[in-house]
Amino acid sequence: MYRTKKIKLFLKANDEHGGIYQYSQSLLDAFISLPSDKYSKSIVISNIKWLRLIPPDAGIAIEHIYRNHPKSFAEGRYNPLGIISRKLRKCFKNIKVPEEDDCDLRIYPNINTVSDSITNALVCVHDLMHRYEQNFPEVSERAIYEQREIHYRKVCDYASGIIVDSELGKIHLVESYLGVNKDKIFVLPYISRKSLFDEVNVDIVKKKYSLPDKFLFYPAKFWTHKNHVGLINAIAIVKKRNSDVQLILTGEKSNSYDEAMRLIEYYGLRESIKCIGKISDLELNAVYKLARGMIMPSFFGPTNLPPLEAMALGCPCAVSNVYGMAAQIGNAGLLFDPKSPAEIASKIEMLWRDDIMCKKMIENGLLRTKKYFTRDIFNSNFQRIVEKLLETDENN
Repeated sequence: MYRTKKIKLFLKANDEHGGIYQYSQSLLDAFISLPSDKYSKSIVISNIKWLRLIPPDAGIAIEHIYRNHPKSFAEGRYNPLGIISRKLRKCFKNIKVPEEDDCDLRIYPNINTVSDSITNALVCVHDLMHRYEQNFPEVSERAIYEQREIHYRKVCDYASGIIVDSELGKIHLVESYLGVNKDKIFVLPYISRKSLFDEVNVDIVKKKYSLPDKFLFYPAKFWTHKNHVGLINAIAIVKKRNSDVQLILTGEKSNSYDEAMRLIEYYGLRESIKCIGKISDLELNAVYKLARGMIMPSFFGPTNLPPLEAMALGCPCAVSNVYGMAAQIGNAGLLFDPKSPAEIASKIEMLWRDDIMCKKMIENGLLRTKKYFTRDIFNSNFQRIVEKLLETDENN
């Protein structure tokens, strides 16, 4: 006799987690799209902001825990409900405190201590850059490396399924953790989150941030691996031959921010490079549409979200030729060695000067998005992964 499967999505990330938070939004949409006649769905949230992204009529049970409780995920010590606005309480009358149950599959979009030891879990492994790029402090200092190693080793041993972003991501997992079962690793390429495509008045955003008529931009938190320093060195080179070049930087401050600011002062680029800080999805949408192009000199992979956003929003781009980036971007962008400011500079100049090339890249990006990176494709592939895992569990 057929039984409705109980599945649960754990949303722990918040907007401070950057790409993982953005990816979690896409996974949330895919989770909501799963057929309600086949699955009994519930979502565990650690931040009530997630409620704004969950339709009240989705028929999904919402469970809430305090985000700042250190043991709530790790040991199942769920705290009482936090303060939720009257409006949200009215919409989500089924909010309750999480409790242990006979869930058939638990889904974790990001690193989470619970996913270490649960066998009926589907866990996302976004990258293993702590192994492949150990020279960057954000993945090696303060015992971060050791914590990641313990986590991913346990995920490989115990999780029912593992989602990676690319074929290269799968290769990294297999060669890094001997004995992991290849059959439980599923490739689910990133897509741009839905909220990025809401209607926006670009003129309002342009005026708010005093954006120039022509500019390049880089959307990234100031982590060392994001390579703002290499980009600023490249702009200094470009400036010698293109005095009108303009670069807009968006994103929060982090461990390379001070060095980046010192370099801007050193080269006298205060009139050419502007930092506007963290901006909303709607504002980011507008910046993509207003920009001449997007530059991404990051050292990390295997793949990244900004090139997908650029392709989907009609913005030419140039990105690092590292890991799986060339396969991700195809013919919709330029590639460069992120260690070479001169090479970054040459690609910046091509974007800045070549109108015909930029037009062609926009066309290629939109076509590539439609062919490989739509929400329907992502949701469909996610459903197949869930069905495969539950079918395997049923047969065991």
